[in-house]
Amino acid sequence: MISQADISTIWHVEHYRDDCLINESLTRNYVTTEGLNKMLSTMFNRGSQILVWYIALFSDDYTADGSETYATPGCTEFTDYSELYRKIWTVATPSAGATSNTLSKATFTFSAVGTVYGGMLVGGGSDAKTKDDTAGGGVLYCLDKFSASMTGAIGDVLKVTVSLSLADA
Repeated sequence: MISQADISTIWHVEHYRDDCLINESLTRNYVTTEGLNKMLSTMFNRGSQILVWYIALFSDDYTADGSETYATPGCTEFTDYSELYRKIWTVATPSAGATSNTLSKATFTFSAVGTVYGGMLVGGGSDAKTKDDTAGGGVLYCLDKFSASMTGAIGDVLKVTVSLSLADA
């Protein structure tokens, strides 16, 4: 008997202008090697748990290959939103091998015209909540290039849901 694990991260992004949904993206991505190593370390090698994870966005047409790290994400973080910090990924208690922030979507309000191509899930280190931080020694769990880029005007809103699931494939 051979068993394999399927680790999925699904990103659902809704783009609103004047309270009207104008664009939507639903994508599934893979986890970075840094993210996989953190998971293995925490679960099986007494590694320290990261208590708070953050959703960050990126502003270039970048396709991840899994080698990205917190210190060198490969993409440029999008920071032109009104909120002071990256958004906390607030999840429900895991059930049936899955968890998500469906009940607490991360909301980003554009403070300048710009385009968002994807998102990242980051945590740990000394300053993971700070926009554009790469020096704090955190972990880049995953990157996701959205199925459609989101070009926003000032005041536009992105609502981001990130779901994680683990299954014996």
